[in-house]
Amino acid sequence: MDEDNVPEDQCAVCKDWPAAERASRRLERFSTDYISIPIKGVCIFCQLALWTGMGLLKSDDEPQEPPPRH
Repeated sequence: MDEDNVPEDQCAVCKDWPAAERASRRLERFSTDYISIPIKGVCIFCQLALWTGMGLLKSDDEPQEPPPRH
């Protein structure tokens, strides 16, 4: 998926969410029994949240969120 990584502001999952709420909304979105994600145009933070939600990563393995841009 490296070729398809995009910045958060262009992410198919989180681009419309307020920057300050993206981390918490990712936790909500990817913590259910049914998880879906677009194939292309997804930022690395949403990809990591997906993998964590699937149990492939522990939540402490995730990188720090970048500070929101104003």
